Parts: sequence; structure tokens; C-alpha cells
Amino acid sequence: MRLSGPKDIEWIAAELHCHTVHSDGRFTVESLLECAKRYDLSLIALTDHNTAAGVTELSPALESKYVPVIRGIEWTAYYGHMLVLDADRFVDWRDVTKDGMDEKIREVKENGGLVGIAHPFSVGSPICTGCCWEYTVSRWDLVDYIEVWSVGFPSIHRGRNQRAVDMWQSLLDEGYHIAASYGKDWHFEVDEKEPWGCTYIAVNGSDSDLPHKVKDAIRMGRTMVSMGPRPVVVAHAEGMEILPGDTVREGSDVSLSVMIDGDYRSEQWSKYGFVPESAKVIGRFGAVIAKIDLDGFNPAEIVFKAKKGHFRVVFSGYVMDKDCEIAFTSPYYVNSSEEKQ
Repeated sequence: MRLSGPKDIEWIAAELHCHTVHSDGRFTVESLLECAKRYDLSLIALTDHNTAAGVTELSPALESKYVPVIRGIEWTAYYGHMLVLDADRFVDWRDVTKDGMDEKIREVKENGGLVGIAHPFSVGSPICTGCCWEYTVSRWDLVDYIEVWSVGFPSIHRGRNQRAVDMWQSLLDEGYHIAASYGKDWHFEVDEKEPWGCTYIAVNGSDSDLPHKVKDAIRMGRTMVSMGPRPVVVAHAEGMEILPGDTVREGSDVSLSVMIDGDYRSEQWSKYGFVPESAKVIGRFGAVIAKIDLDGFNPAEIVFKAKKGHFRVVFSGYVMDKDCEIAFTSPYYVNSSEEKQ
């Protein structure tokens, strides 16, 4: 049995953090796109370190042959790495100070770009100077997404990834609206002996102008993070269907139909022995609002009342015989009845 959401919405697989020979990757631009197509990705972002040189090699013909591309860059500076996607013009990061990132983020946003914090708790100096996020940020309302999962088998890399999830959860609890992403930080093709992952993004309509639609979707918070399989969450509240990033009123009855899609991109993840076991709804401060056991890849129903703040859906189970999280949604938000929607 399959679940489907709104007829004009499709959840596509994307990788938003990729490198080529224009920085420290081994991919050529074309080989990156070709590999992305073989991995059944629908879109990638080209984010070389401190350069957009690879963008000059892109063309409509190349993207049509393989996959569409969001033009981007990974700001690689002393106190952190930041993904900047599809800004209308160059914003110079080279003079940014540890306490000056707010102004740079504001400039990116004023020029139409998306802002994502890359691997915030990766090992830093002296192993990888700048890989750990140390910039002071007060304007978290201007940050679009955080790369909360990265590297292979992300849910068991609890050092860097659990700290990133905890950081994200804390910001959500403070009232910020920030989407989650997975970052493969893709530099070259490897013999993958464990699951990696992808970000699933909800886009409207046909494949036309997909990069623009993905950019809008990320800005609205319409993402899900997974170690491979596509999570499915069909949510209703207040008589309408809602998606991650949407807002409902406190006390609303929320009904969810949930499952892990056992077919989509299965060649990329089924070899790792995914066994879905449960789905739970997580609210403020990590509180479990509701939970249900899953019967493999079959759908299940969850009903609960929305509590002020936010909630997200987390899928767990076994992967390579390890008990771990499989996937999760970005938040749905909940306002009190006195607040404007």
C-alpha cells in the first residue's frame, strides 16, 4: 500500500553539498552530475569551497542530460563553513570576523540567496580549520537551514550529528523557523559500505525550473532528512493538508498517515537492510507527543493535539542490524490561538 500527498506536490531526493576539482573534490563538473543521476538524485547544489568557477561549466544541455543544479558556494573561513545558494550577486566573505557573520548573512538574504550552516560540529582546528561552526550568530531568523546530518551512517555518528540535532532543536525551541538538511559533503565517488543519505524536498508541479522550486521549498521549510528511503507523512489539521514549514493553531487535532516508502530509490538503500520499527512525534524540548509501531513499510495512523511551538516526525528502526533513527521531517509549527498565523 502507498500513501500520497497533494497531487501537485512531489518529494524529490537532492544533495545540497557537492565539490569538484574546482576546489578540493575529485569530480569534474560533468562527472559529478553523471554520478548524481546514477544515484537517482533529482537535483544537486554545486558548492565548491570559496569559488563558483565550476558554475561556468554548467549548461542547459548538461543539466538536461543529467540533473538540474542550484548554483552555490561553500564559504570556507576560519570560524566555520556556510552554504550560500543562488545569491543574485557575489557577497564577499573574506573580511568576516567571528562576531560579524550576522551582517554577511543579511547581505546574502538581501541578494536573494539561501543560507545553510554546514556540518556545525565537524572536527575543527587543527584537523580541519573552520569545519566546526564558531561564528556568533544572533539573526538565526535569517538562516534557512542547518546541515544536521552529515557523513556516512549519520544517525550513529552521535558526536557531530547529535550535537547538530541538539543545536537545531534548541533553536526551534527558541521559536526560530529553520529547516534541516543532510549533507554528503560529496567530494568523490566511494565504495559505499554503509548508508549515506539525502535531503527530500517538496516541490510543486512539473520538473520545469526545478532549482527555483527547490529554493522556494527550502525557504518554506519543506524538507525531510533520511539515510536513504523516502519518508512519507500525509498530515491534516484544521480541515486542510499541511506540509513541513506550515503553521497550525495550538490545540488543533492533527492526523498523520506515516510510512517509509519501500520502493523509491530502493536500489540505493535496500542493500543495507532497513527495517522500519516506529514513528514518533517530537515537540518542544524533545518531548514525545505521540508514537506508533510500524509494520515494516506499511502505513500507520497517528492522531494528537498540537502543542504550542513545533513538532516533527521521526522514523526509527534497524539498519545493518543497528537500532537507530532512519529519517525525520523538518518542523511543523504551532501558534497559540492569540497569535497571527
